[in-house]
Amino acid sequence: MYNSIFCYLTAFAIVATAQSSAHDFDGPYGHLAATLVILASWGWMRLKFRAIARSAASSPSVAAYWRPRFQGLTQKFQVGLLAPFALLLFTTPYLSSFSAGPANESDLLSTLAGLAPYLALQLLLWWEAYGLKKLLLGEDASRLAFLATNAKMEFSMIGPWMIVALLGDALRLAFPSLYEAIESNSLAAFVYPLVFLLVAAIFLPVAVTKLWGAKPIPEG
Repeated sequence: MYNSIFCYLTAFAIVATAQSSAHDFDGPYGHLAATLVILASWGWMRLKFRAIARSAASSPSVAAYWRPRFQGLTQKFQVGLLAPFALLLFTTPYLSSFSAGPANESDLLSTLAGLAPYLALQLLLWWEAYGLKKLLLGEDASRLAFLATNAKMEFSMIGPWMIVALLGDALRLAFPSLYEAIESNSLAAFVYPLVFLLVAAIFLPVAVTKLWGAKPIPEG
């Protein structure tokens, strides 16, 4: 859980920094570069997981080594995927393609658009991790069900931010002058992350409990 919180907070920071420094990219190959970053990351994960699976399938000792380390392995990939995610946002025209659309007028849509590549990379991670988990730990669910279960658990982490962003969008629509005053106020810029952390502290445990299906451990 804490690994996921770290990853999403870092991803939010990457999106915010990239949006503040976004500029137009010249040339016809910019969008191709964004696609290549995703495909290269997918290929890297595919090679790594399949190499481990081949070794584990041919050696009981290798399987025994990776069995208790599977969860840690996927968590390391979650952290590692922040690198190609940052590369995509800072070196390709991905973000600038949203500068003239509805996402430009909404905190929620703009950050979701920015975060989308990282969410896609995580889906690819679970897609590739499925085979190794099935080999090491057993997995009765289908690959798609495995993806859905992980997405339900992990994507709940962005819930607190979505609430804060929706409140910001509502304020922008209802009181645009007040919203602009807050945006230009340095104190408000300091208070905003505190509000986010407060909402996260209240909402995140509830969201995780509900979406993960967690139940109290019986006494005794």
